[in-house]
Amino acid sequence: MIDAVSGKATATIPLGGKPEFSVADGNGRVYVNIEDKSELVAIDSRTLKVLSRWSLAPGESPTGLAMDTKNRHLFAVCRNKLMIVINADNGHILASLPIGSGTDGCAFDPETQLAFSSNGEGTLTIIREESPTVFSVLDSVTTQRGAR
Repeated sequence: MIDAVSGKATATIPLGGKPEFSVADGNGRVYVNIEDKSELVAIDSRTLKVLSRWSLAPGESPTGLAMDTKNRHLFAVCRNKLMIVINADNGHILASLPIGSGTDGCAFDPETQLAFSSNGEGTLTIIREESPTVFSVLDSVTTQRGAR
């Protein structure tokens, strides 16, 4: 943990494995992808304790992570060309959707209810959150190879 005012490290939380990306829910929880274990870790930022560890299977080697804070969904993009949608409160997998190869980044737009996976192959996969429990691939758009 880093003090935002001083920029100094104030605490270390052992996560195990190789942390890749994190998101905060705005209510004290931070979620971190653990790339080499294909899991997601939930942290309480107030107590600096690991609350949960959840498998991302069938996803493997998660990279980017995004969050829909309103519906409490996490979107983890994985190297085996899957986006895994997870319930942020209990770790249950809600969907597993195909994306392009070489993914590294992920974003979510709360206004449009769209999640995005930037894929190193030169595509951007767009996922629609149709309802709190239904997700679908909307499109795959060509981009420049390696674009993020």
